[in-house]
Amino acid sequence: MNGKKRDPGRIGWVMSLLQEIWESNPDMRFFQLIDSIQHEYSSGNGGFGKRVGLR
Repeated sequence: MNGKKRDPGRIGWVMSLLQEIWESNPDMRFFQLIDSIQHEYSSGNGGFGKRVGLR
């Protein structure tokens, strides 16, 4: 690591955001929700973070 400490406050912020998103989609399974969030992020950021399956 670079020696900088991470802000512990980020955990609560991320968890509350995840909770808000999940509560608006309560029928989704957890990893289905994470995959959906990842896809939305990747689509909105030029494909950054896109997972590519093996063939």
